[in-house]
Amino acid sequence: MKKICLLLTLLAACQMAAQSQVNSEIMPAAQTSWLTDSLKQLFRIQYPVNNVYRYTDKSGSYYCVLTESRDSIIPSKDTFHFRIRAVNLKQESSGQFSKVWDMSDYILQKDQHESNIWFWNQYIAFEDLDKDGLTDPVIVYGTAATNGTSDGRVKCMVFYKGEKIGVRHQNSLEQNERNTTVDKAFYNLPAAVQLSVARRLEDMVKQQQAVFSSGWQKAMKSKRTYFDEKNQ
Repeated sequence: MKKICLLLTLLAACQMAAQSQVNSEIMPAAQTSWLTDSLKQLFRIQYPVNNVYRYTDKSGSYYCVLTESRDSIIPSKDTFHFRIRAVNLKQESSGQFSKVWDMSDYILQKDQHESNIWFWNQYIAFEDLDKDGLTDPVIVYGTAATNGTSDGRVKCMVFYKGEKIGVRHQNSLEQNERNTTVDKAFYNLPAAVQLSVARRLEDMVKQQQAVFSSGWQKAMKSKRTYFDEKNQ
C-alpha cells in the first residue's frame, strides 16, 4: 500500500512539473527571419526591433517583439528613443500568427523634459511565477530626463491571464516629487507574482535606477495604490 501511495505521489509530482514547464529565450537576430515585412505591416510593427523573446507553455508558442523608435543618434554616445512598443504574438498550429496583446509608451517632453525611453532587458522575464503552467510576462522599461534616470519614470507591467497590471514610479532628485502608483488589481495577483515584482523594484534601488519614497515597502504591504513622501 505504501508503495502504491508513493507511486501516486511521484506521478502527481511529475504531472505538476510537466504542467508548469515554461521555456523562454531571447532569439538571435539570425533566427528572426520569420518576422517578415508583411508580418510587421499586419501587426503595425513600425519601429526597429530591440529583442524578440520566444517562450512556450502548456497553451502554445509565443513571440514577444520589443521595438524602440530611433529618433536621435549621437556618435560614440547613445541612441535616443522617443517611443516603444511591445507586440506579443502566438504561433498557431497552422503556423500563422495572431496578436495576443500589445503595449506602447512614449517620452513626456513638454513637462517632464524626458529625452529617452527604452526596455530594461535585465528585468524582463517570461516565467511561470504561480506554477499554473502558463507564462506570466513581466515587461519593464523606463525613461531618462534632464538628470538621466534620476528624474525619469519606471514602469513594471505584468500580463496576467489577459490583464495588464502595472506599477508606475516617478523618480526625482527631490524627495517630495517622488511618487508611485500601483494598479488596484496588482494586490489580487498571486503572492509569487507580487513578490517577483517587488524584488525587481528592490534590485532597481540597489542599481541606483530607482529611488522610492521612504516606507514604500510598507506601503505596498498595506496595499496602497498611491504613495509618496507625504502619503505612506
